[in-house]
Amino acid sequence: MRGAACALSALAVVGCAVGPRYHRPATQVTPNFRGQDRAEAESFADLPWWEAYGDEPLSALIREALANSYDLADAVARVDFARENFYASTNALLPSFGINGGPSYQQVFSGFTGALPPSAASAGIPTGNFAFAQYTAQATMSWEADIWGRLRRLRESALADFFASEDNRRGVIVSLIGTIAADYFTLMSLDLQLEVSRRTVESYKETLALFAKREAGGVGDRLQTASQESILSSAAATIPAFEQQIVALENEISVLVGRPPGHIVRSGNLLTRPVPAQLPAGEPRALLYRRPDVRQAEAHVISANAQVGAAFAQLFPQVSASANVGLSSASLSSFFSGGAFTYAAALLINWVAPLLGGTAIAHRYRAAEDYVTISATSAQNREEAENRAAEAKKENQRGLMVRGFRTYDMTRP
Repeated sequence: MRGAACALSALAVVGCAVGPRYHRPATQVTPNFRGQDRAEAESFADLPWWEAYGDEPLSALIREALANSYDLADAVARVDFARENFYASTNALLPSFGINGGPSYQQVFSGFTGALPPSAASAGIPTGNFAFAQYTAQATMSWEADIWGRLRRLRESALADFFASEDNRRGVIVSLIGTIAADYFTLMSLDLQLEVSRRTVESYKETLALFAKREAGGVGDRLQTASQESILSSAAATIPAFEQQIVALENEISVLVGRPPGHIVRSGNLLTRPVPAQLPAGEPRALLYRRPDVRQAEAHVISANAQVGAAFAQLFPQVSASANVGLSSASLSSFFSGGAFTYAAALLINWVAPLLGGTAIAHRYRAAEDYVTISATSAQNREEAENRAAEAKKENQRGLMVRGFRTYDMTRP
């Protein structure tokens, strides 16, 4: 028995993990972005978020969101959930120990023995009802020898799921920071549009007063005055619309940062903000591999690939060992006597062959194998990265042109 246990342990250690192994698909990536003369080692994404925007109220909003966001709290909880599942899958590779015991009482009805003809075979069979008690206390051990790698594949899948949840958390952070920053600058843009609308209304009021004086003096006519009144009414109608948009956007930012809807503090005027001279985009390959959504998609593929191996391992026999040692006696007085000591050991081979009723296992394996399909996620994200880099470059050039050729400063009273 000891030799069989040693051989089983050695076989479990050197056993192979059946199923396909994951290989990262080759992705064609150019050395630099379109429109770049050469690749840039530095990237705008390497900057800390609190330095990327250079706006203290915005940085305060982002810090508050990272501390109070409900979406981020949900993502962190998913990371903890995946981590515990990984620990559980790791513990499945180790032997499990337990302790059980307790009293039991059993009563057997054997009155039917009176109907048996008397014979030497039935002489020892008790007649009537009899009862007996049993007291047990034992320690148990069970262990599955992972010969075909089923448990290791499940552990690999759980580890990939953990990495996917961590990249999901990083993606939530990136999305949260980007959404708050975009809404913040949109809010500043609405403030500027509201200011322009109010100044336009004041200018139209002055023009209307001039036309009214001309009409009263007999120089102008009613048509000019009525036309100017219509223009003034149209301009005045934009003010409530902008105010409504500002309130709605402030409420949205408040929810994102985890506070009740209210006023959002912002700094300065949008036109007075400095425009960076250049935004380094970095290398396309580095930008593609640092994206949390790409890393999360790859982790999901690794997890599904490991599930294929686990399903394939179920087609082979499963070998497990169990043992128990303890005390068992019919009375408490003899419970701790030498005759109450018991032990047992067993080696179990469980195999549901596909041709002998285990077709469900084969179907699950084929379903898991079909689930692993390499999608065009990387190519789509590569295209999106190119578009974002080109858009950032154009916005930077547009900002420099506006700053260099603006002849009218809207911040003047």
